[in-house]
Amino acid sequence: MALAPQIERVWQANMQVYGADKVWRQLAREGISVARCTVERLMRRQGLRGVMRGKVVRTTVSDSKAPWHDRCERPEHRLTAWTMTLPLESVSHSRVTN
Repeated sequence: MALAPQIERVWQANMQVYGADKVWRQLAREGISVARCTVERLMRRQGLRGVMRGKVVRTTVSDSKAPWHDRCERPEHRLTAWTMTLPLESVSHSRVTN
């Protein structure tokens, strides 16, 4: 039994949206035992791809000539909150004594 026509049949029957994982699961439901990596390889060889969900649409194109580095160098934009000072009484209460 040729596997490539079976893969294409399942892919076509599901409106060409199934990826390798779903094609593999459908073939298993139909009783066709095959490794998932084999389905992936054969789909790639045939040029069959599933539909990708959640692809981000980029609507803004950044201006490469804008001086972004000047904004980062101004003192009001620097990240200065990396250190923290504690009052002395809070430090003295946290000591462990034997």
